[in-house]
Amino acid sequence: MFDGRWRHAVDRTTKPVGQALVRTGVTADVLTIFGLVMSVVTAVAVGSGHLVYGIILLFPTGLPDLFDGPVAKAAGTASIRGAFFDSVADRVSDAFLFAACRGIWPPTTTVSSSCCPSPSWRSRR
Repeated sequence: MFDGRWRHAVDRTTKPVGQALVRTGVTADVLTIFGLVMSVVTAVAVGSGHLVYGIILLFPTGLPDLFDGPVAKAAGTASIRGAFFDSVADRVSDAFLFAACRGIWPPTTTVSSSCCPSPSWRSRR
């Protein structure tokens, strides 16, 4: 994701955090799943009209994705499968967030006013 100019600075910052998370028993897959769950929570906040909460939740939603790679490297479990799983989870997270911004997710149980006649049609009988 980062080119050569940024990679060293990012790795220098995230490597100690990754090592600390490994010592506590956290795995990269757990962080990836947690990030996916957080993105669903953020998408629900955005999709239900709570944009301020959604914006506030965006930062902690991205943190697990920032640290899952360093955790995998520190634990010695970095693999093609893990990179693929992380990439797919990132795209699913993006889909939830884009759908929430578009207003098509989460599904609501109320019927949109665009598909139902307004109550004023009853009074015109």
